[in-house]
Amino acid sequence: MRLYLNGSDLEQLVLADLDSEKSLIVVKTPPEGYLKEIDAYLKDFDVLPASLEGIYVVTGPGSATALRTLLSIVNTIKFAFNTKVYSVQKNLDEQDSVTIKNLLNKNFDQHADEAFAEPVYESSPRITVSKKDNLGR
Repeated sequence: MRLYLNGSDLEQLVLADLDSEKSLIVVKTPPEGYLKEIDAYLKDFDVLPASLEGIYVVTGPGSATALRTLLSIVNTIKFAFNTKVYSVQKNLDEQDSVTIKNLLNKNFDQHADEAFAEPVYESSPRITVSKKDNLGR
């Protein structure tokens, strides 16, 4: 199985088997539920994480929290099972079905990442300086 994952939205996770046309599903779940949903999806297809041919993961742009969560899961699978990971960037207004079609038509010149997948955020982080003193008050 070549697994497609898009968790760039805080409210949903998109999963698909690139080898099966009818496999695209959208699950309404926050990032805390991503691992559970990925596990359930793989079990539905009777696939073990170790037997994945590759994971095509949308690395952004999108929600920082959602992307960090999904990429932590994907990078863990890559590390544990030496699974190939392909980073996919998509436009915010592009439907996942279009992105998948482009992947299948090889319009994306993607190669498996040698390193771990890294997120592409919608905007730069908003880091604020703490107003607490040295004692944490």
